[in-house]
Amino acid sequence: MKTRTLLILFGFTCFAGGAAPLQAVDPPRAEPRGTDSRALGHFIDAKRYKLAGQIEEAVASLRAAIAIDSTAATLYNSLAHNLISLNRIAEAGEAARKAVRLEPRAPAHRWLLFDTLAKGQRDSTLATAQLEAITRLKPADFRAYAHLLQIYTARRQRQEVLRTLDRAAAVPTSNIRFDLLIADGYQRLNLPLRAAGIYRRILHRDPEQVQIWNRLGDLTFAEGDTLKAASIYRSGLAHFRHRLNKTTITLWKKLISIYDRHNHLEALISETPLDTLFLDRLSIHLPQSIPRSDAESGLDTLRFQHTEALLDRLMEELPDRHDLLGRKGSLLLSMDRPDEARESFLRAISVKSDPMYRLGVAHTYLNQRDWDPAIGILNGLFGETPADSDLYARIVFDLGRTYRLSNRPKQARQVYNLAVNARPDDLRFRLEFGRTYLAEKNWEAAIPELESLLSRLEDDTELLEDVLFDLGHSYERSGRFENAVAVFQRLLARAPDNHQALNYLGYMFAEKGVRLGEAEHYIQRALKVDPKNGAYLDSMGWVYFQQQRYSDAMRFLKLALKAEESRLNKIETAFRTPDQLENLSIILDHVGDAARALGNIHEALEHWRRAADLNPGNDSIRRKLQSFRPNNASGP
Repeated sequence: MKTRTLLILFGFTCFAGGAAPLQAVDPPRAEPRGTDSRALGHFIDAKRYKLAGQIEEAVASLRAAIAIDSTAATLYNSLAHNLISLNRIAEAGEAARKAVRLEPRAPAHRWLLFDTLAKGQRDSTLATAQLEAITRLKPADFRAYAHLLQIYTARRQRQEVLRTLDRAAAVPTSNIRFDLLIADGYQRLNLPLRAAGIYRRILHRDPEQVQIWNRLGDLTFAEGDTLKAASIYRSGLAHFRHRLNKTTITLWKKLISIYDRHNHLEALISETPLDTLFLDRLSIHLPQSIPRSDAESGLDTLRFQHTEALLDRLMEELPDRHDLLGRKGSLLLSMDRPDEARESFLRAISVKSDPMYRLGVAHTYLNQRDWDPAIGILNGLFGETPADSDLYARIVFDLGRTYRLSNRPKQARQVYNLAVNARPDDLRFRLEFGRTYLAEKNWEAAIPELESLLSRLEDDTELLEDVLFDLGHSYERSGRFENAVAVFQRLLARAPDNHQALNYLGYMFAEKGVRLGEAEHYIQRALKVDPKNGAYLDSMGWVYFQQQRYSDAMRFLKLALKAEESRLNKIETAFRTPDQLENLSIILDHVGDAARALGNIHEALEHWRRAADLNPGNDSIRRKLQSFRPNNASGP
């Protein structure tokens, strides 16, 4: 056989999934029995020479022993090993052949001969014969089957591969790696039922082999039986008590993707008897399984709907479970159905007056921007919840946020002040206290509150970054430009990818018309993180405007306008905040300025008018409109 073909045959590894070179097997430990004492002396000398690394001397001693006694297979075996160490493979092969002829039922000699044939790339037929003999002499030596499978596969001898697989499958074993080798072989031959039998054999011995449940389910799914595949995945999860963790996450993902099909979910909730434990866990994991990238693809809606169906079915079976009502309330709120969510929370409260359900009711009002009933519930919870409760911080933040959103910053400040006194070490409350001044645009009052936090937050990276951003913002708005620059640079030294800070600092420079190269660099970095952010696109457009690159400016400003209008269109008119409208007004004003710079006066007036409608108190825009008349194309 040609050398290239033999290289292919002998270049495979023993087991699937890992590469390991063929190793020479160790020689038998026993000394040659019934050998002439002189030959035995040479054999012992050879051992001593090998231990000392004197391989040539070991070979010479063994040849001397064989010259005295040529009937001891152990002498030939030892000679072959030493010759392999010297890379004299052809001579080693001859010695190994003689060992096999003398003791044909010794697998160790046959492994040695196979090893010399593999290294010497000589006779693949003889090599295969050694492996076949080994499987007969030692049926549980799975390395031999693995090599045979590799050789027959390389030769494309399908029947020999199948025969070897069947022989190997018939050998009792607890070796999972070998079972997987057999199962993979059956799958390559397109014999899924035989592969499935091997997987089941593994699971019968050890049902907590999660990767085998995955393989068996995948095999069944590939055959088109999705319901049976789901049953297999469920059986696997049952052995892990339906937990969701790193071990079981793949099973859950595959199972949930099956139940994304409506008819399969219908089959599940129609089962008799109902597996309430499984349905309960599935109703918890299903809404948590939605990837962020799919949030607008319809998958979130589908899985929310399926979760609702699961909860309804569970409540039919378990009507006294108030937690199911509470979970349905939270689900309905996520689906933007606040009235139904409130009803579900109230039903849960009628069974058990749990603060979490009352908080849920408050959130339904917040969803509808019905501030007063939300505040009434949250105030009640705030007054009765101990400061050391796990729920305390959530109530404080919800109540403070509700006061702020309803334009009552002073009341929010009172709430945070009480929380600061109750839990002085929780600096989040002190930060929110300072932020109430930001809501009032009282920068001078906000600055000392934020400054006082800096020295206490070196070990809290996330909170420190929030404080630095708010402080930089307050400095900038209060006219302390250099202080603001220093704070934002300090923030970016700690968090170089903070895109909000990158944009803010870049826009500050653009507004001043200074350090425009730095401004462009900062905003480019911000856009790299969030390339569709309307505010960041506007900042880049304004940098180009200040550099008198008006065409580039208009391109980015138009992108910014499109992005910001698209974002606002997704928000109901009544729920749009003044800050959001102000941001759109700024972008429209910038587009107007770029249009004027390009000589498009009518377009400039159109955008300025829209900006003025959104922000009627902006004197700068009003002056621009007053400065232009239909017959004045150049402006002031």
